[in-house]
Amino acid sequence: MTDYSLLNIATFVVIVAIFSQLAQDKLKLPASISALSVGLLLKVLSVGGVIQTDYLFDQMTLILLPILLTLDILHLRWEYVKKHGLSLFAAAGVSVLLAIAAGVGVSEWMLPGYELPIAAVVMLMCMVTATDPCSVSAIFATQDVPKDLKILAEGESCGNDATVLVVFSLALFVETNPTEATFTAMSIKGLLVVFGALGIGAIVGIVGVWLMKMTRNMIIETLILLGSAYLSFAITEHFHFSGILAIITSAMLVNTVILKRIEEDNRIIRKGGEATRAIVDKANHESMQTFIQFLGVIAVTVMFLSLGDIVDFSAIAYYWKEILSVFLASTLIRAFVMFLFGLVSNQVRKMQNIPFSWYKVMVFGGVKGCLSLIMLHLISDSKEYKETFEAIVIGVILLTTFVYPLFLVGTLKWYGERVHHTK
Repeated sequence: MTDYSLLNIATFVVIVAIFSQLAQDKLKLPASISALSVGLLLKVLSVGGVIQTDYLFDQMTLILLPILLTLDILHLRWEYVKKHGLSLFAAAGVSVLLAIAAGVGVSEWMLPGYELPIAAVVMLMCMVTATDPCSVSAIFATQDVPKDLKILAEGESCGNDATVLVVFSLALFVETNPTEATFTAMSIKGLLVVFGALGIGAIVGIVGVWLMKMTRNMIIETLILLGSAYLSFAITEHFHFSGILAIITSAMLVNTVILKRIEEDNRIIRKGGEATRAIVDKANHESMQTFIQFLGVIAVTVMFLSLGDIVDFSAIAYYWKEILSVFLASTLIRAFVMFLFGLVSNQVRKMQNIPFSWYKVMVFGGVKGCLSLIMLHLISDSKEYKETFEAIVIGVILLTTFVYPLFLVGTLKWYGERVHHTK
């Protein structure tokens, strides 16, 4: 007898994707919230979901991550990164490090009675500091957001994840190899994680650009772009470098070269010449974005349906005090570091001015997601705090997914057109 379970799951995912996108389009409800709500409802009703084990969840997330990051990078052009480079470095780099350090500093008040090693606290703060780019994008898709604010929030979300994973890998190294975790060893590992990813991402990106010169077929071009993201991710993960940083590097390199050549062709055409430089023409590039956006819709639906599958309501109920404590602490810490970021930004000429309305959007743009759970599952089951961390991280993800968007959208609605003013 034929087993139709996978067919049923695929059909269900498509149906949920349709209605979550309709809710986002008509009701301005982010698709991520709709999909997660359905996943939680299935869990409550004890109906079989999309993913049943932590292992499958991690593998599924790793498969979907390059698609979602590539989609975000296609909207994050290099010219925008150059314009806001200092601001993005401060928001996604310095602010993240300050948030993790602040969490370590208040850990005794945040989790009283828990005698946790510093490395464990660092890992916990990494998991509750990492943001989810697809959630942020889903929220912004429902609202009229200034371009510079959108670039800062989405760029911070992507860069935040890269920074957090580097710090998490170092903390995990200390926790699992305490005798080998010397300053020299940590420095070498940190440099390898960052520059190894940048190098691999750049090499794969260059190869991708070279391959694109061989075709004018949109489907092949799209496969090359996605292939660059997947290959750079796979290689860096094999060597335990920063896979997210590699994807950002390769995808942005390919996309930047494509856009630059398209713009050069447009200038030649305007002058009456014949266009010859473009690797991918404008129509193909737009089609590539549309197709990857479609894949992103499916990916977001699967990811948040799956998130509902792995929620353990009994553990959430048992550790509710710890969950609320960490949620409030991490929210206040994010508010504080974003306040510092805004304060510095408004004093430095080369940084984007951050009005109070933008500051609140940046704070509540810190929705957590599935990347936090991938980090969680890297921690050995033998660690006595693993069960507690799992409940806390899942609880914080649920709270930020449902609570933060209310304040974020409320802020945008309250300020209206004033959010477009940066003075």
